[in-house]
Amino acid sequence: MTTPDKHFERRARELWHEAAQRIDPATAGRLRAARRQALATTRAPAPAPRAG
Repeated sequence: MTTPDKHFERRARELWHEAAQRIDPATAGRLRAARRQALATTRAPAPAPRAG
């Protein structure tokens, strides 16, 4: 990972934690679920292209 990517990731994490302290628990739970889903999607292997 390049330095700008690391900086971006660190800043995103800081903002995430800050926002988590300012929102209600129900919204925080929905955001955590969405974040987990987004991370799982980016880590999953890409589907094989279809022949056709």
